[in-house]
Amino acid sequence: MKFIKLAIILTLILSITGCRNNKVSYIFLITIDTMRADAINYNPGNSDTPNLESLSAGGITFGNCYSVIPITLPSHASMFYSQYPHDLRLYNNGQVNNSRHPSLTQLMKKNGFRTAAVISLGVLKNDFGLDRGFDNYIENFPPSVWTKSAEEVNRDLFPLIKDMKGERSFIWAHYSDPHEPYFPPYFDGRFEIWSDNTKIFSINNSLYPLIKESIVLKPGETKIKFISKIPSQIESDPKYKITGITYLDLLFKPENPENIEIVYPDNLRLKGSKKENYFSENLESVFTIINNSGKPSKADLSFLYTLNEDNGSKKKLYLESVKYMDLQIGKLINFLEEENILSKSVILLVGDHGEGFGEYLDNYGHIHYLNKIYSHVPFIISGKGIKEGGKRSDLTSNLNIAPTILDIAGIKKPEFMQGTSVLSSTGENKLILETFSPEAYFDAFSVIEFPNQIIFYPGRVENRVEYIDLENDSFGTNTNNENISGQSRSKLLKSILNISRSITATKGKIGKRKRIHEDILKSLGYL
Repeated sequence: MKFIKLAIILTLILSITGCRNNKVSYIFLITIDTMRADAINYNPGNSDTPNLESLSAGGITFGNCYSVIPITLPSHASMFYSQYPHDLRLYNNGQVNNSRHPSLTQLMKKNGFRTAAVISLGVLKNDFGLDRGFDNYIENFPPSVWTKSAEEVNRDLFPLIKDMKGERSFIWAHYSDPHEPYFPPYFDGRFEIWSDNTKIFSINNSLYPLIKESIVLKPGETKIKFISKIPSQIESDPKYKITGITYLDLLFKPENPENIEIVYPDNLRLKGSKKENYFSENLESVFTIINNSGKPSKADLSFLYTLNEDNGSKKKLYLESVKYMDLQIGKLINFLEEENILSKSVILLVGDHGEGFGEYLDNYGHIHYLNKIYSHVPFIISGKGIKEGGKRSDLTSNLNIAPTILDIAGIKKPEFMQGTSVLSSTGENKLILETFSPEAYFDAFSVIEFPNQIIFYPGRVENRVEYIDLENDSFGTNTNNENISGQSRSKLLKSILNISRSITATKGKIGKRKRIHEDILKSLGYL
């Protein structure tokens, strides 16, 4: 009987992996920032995400993949080191990876692979240490912003791929179009700054630019105008609505403040408790700056500009951004085919975390909570030697990314890695999720023993423990599910309390961030 069971397991594994003895020349890791699992339409011929559907149909789709943390930098670190964030001591964006272990990329490079990456969010800059082992690590952010569109990622990616053609290569492409701001990059709105009758700054206002300009002030009055032009795609579509404009950390810093008077427009009102944060429903705001020195002077102007959509528009815009990104990923796949690379490649596509749109506690975004909408992500493997049309429902996570890539490359997994290759494993029994302050509201911990999930919020006064049935709860927001038995609840509670105490007792100190890192986090809505 034991022999028969073993034979069944081996048959399953072989059917999953196909011909993995054939050498794979190219391994592509595509990570999609802020990608909910339910944002992909897997129906053949769909008009929303046909390229992701096609990738899925040509390989294996993992329906129960979870990110161990809903924060971009530590989530990606968990992919590259196959360790939990608390073991890496990398808890928040803006920290630096100081792992003493070799990363996936370093292991690939050591074993003869050329390595390259193109990233699209400032929180993954090489400052933060995920660039280890990469021959090329392309950032190339546009002026005033810390994001890149999928089209800009492809612009930097395609020449790299051509240059690496003919060599065993590991290539990471990071797309972040689903990340806030949700406006697709083809939206044509503008934000302009005028000094009297001279335009001194102009940018697509869907980018959330972090603006820093030096303004020349003539003697007497200078009118500084902020002018917003709403994207025509929004104006022409009644399902979208703009509520106004926010100017965060709005500061005029004159070189001789004793001689300068600044008159703020009446249409600005304070946003929140911070006196430098302003909101306006007007598309034009005019500041009057009076220079009493009798000679030309200068003032430094800085702020973060955000065009605010109402909550009802957010998810619709998010899905439009996903559609746009799907189109660009399709262009990548076509490029690989044209270059005769696709047939020699394996592509792994995974989300780093999900996104909430008011389903839980009216929360929009990610970071703070561990429910399904924030942690359930897509995971697809497709390409050479991978069985077509495979669907798997076993529990898996981003801890398995590095071991799977090493398995495909024929490289032995090091002992420190906590995940396993999904190509030689039938899934995990238990998974820990976590998120951490100060970026999150409070430290939080979760255990998944599928289909059951428990979430523990030690910092809450009420509703500190949630029980969720992941199989029958699309969003993971029914937080006191009665289908979970008392015995299962007791077991889960004991487990999460022990895990929480252990992680909290060993949590390292989160140091002070550099100013430029503060700017990056502000521009991406993290501060």
